[in-house]
Amino acid sequence: MNDGWLDKTEPNINEVNFIGKRVTDFKICYISNGEIFYKAIFASERKSGFMDCIPVLVSSGQRNSLLRAGDRYAYIKGQFQSHNQYRQNRRRVMLSIFAQEVHFMTERVHELVGNRIYLKGHVCKDTVYRTTLRGLKITDVLVAVNRPTGGSDYLPCISWGKYAIYASDLSVGDYIWLEGRIQSRDYSKVTSNGLIERRTAYEVSAFKIGHLDEAGHVQE
Repeated sequence: MNDGWLDKTEPNINEVNFIGKRVTDFKICYISNGEIFYKAIFASERKSGFMDCIPVLVSSGQRNSLLRAGDRYAYIKGQFQSHNQYRQNRRRVMLSIFAQEVHFMTERVHELVGNRIYLKGHVCKDTVYRTTLRGLKITDVLVAVNRPTGGSDYLPCISWGKYAIYASDLSVGDYIWLEGRIQSRDYSKVTSNGLIERRTAYEVSAFKIGHLDEAGHVQE
């Protein structure tokens, strides 16, 4: 779906191709320059049958098109973005797909990969290598991708297996590329008053990862 993306000359790349169906109502998210932007959850099915349920931000016009499209699959092209949200003097990072293009399909075309993200950016936090209770090797990587319009998106990424070992040697400031999918993961958190809250984390599950040189070319 995105062959040759690594040959692009842009120093920062944040490209998402996502196919899914809307599973929640739209809610107003924010207003910018007089235009209202809405958020809804879209579900994309993995080959295993698991559904990743990801927040998607759309413009007023895109929302109207999605409402008219009804139950059809939406093919969304955009960026995976981070935003700071402040509540009760606490900062929380909100992650969502910002839709730049929305197209429609009457049925799911399985030849098309339904959930892919392509990133070029810099490691901005020490990586964390760990082994899960099931013996899986995982490395957490936080990647900063600069936006062309200014500002940056800070995207949590997880690499697995041999790529987890590779990613564990990354250092802050390393210029990297990765390809993966955006996934949702439910977890439980104990609050300050002792209550248990069910929450959902959104992150990039990296299938491939590697270094870039200063010119943005892949290092062998």
